Amino acid sequence: MLDREAAMRADKRVTNRLAVARLRFADACIENIDFAAHRGLDRRNTLSLAHGAWLKAHENLIITGPPDPTT
Repeated sequence: MLDREAAMRADKRVTNRLAVARLRFADACIENIDFAAHRGLDRRNTLSLAHGAWLKAHENLIITGPPDPTT
């Protein structure tokens, strides 16, 4: 029961933070990236970053540029 309460509180915290962030595309996910578009994205490198090994290694990540040149 304690684990369930902790999980519910964590979920509520994430939900609240996402609502406050007012993200433009809140339902965006890594699986929906269109690698066929000419943006210069490397599929292998992008999916490698998505696994989050850089977080576990305590490394920084800076991504620059527009998310979609058509917008």
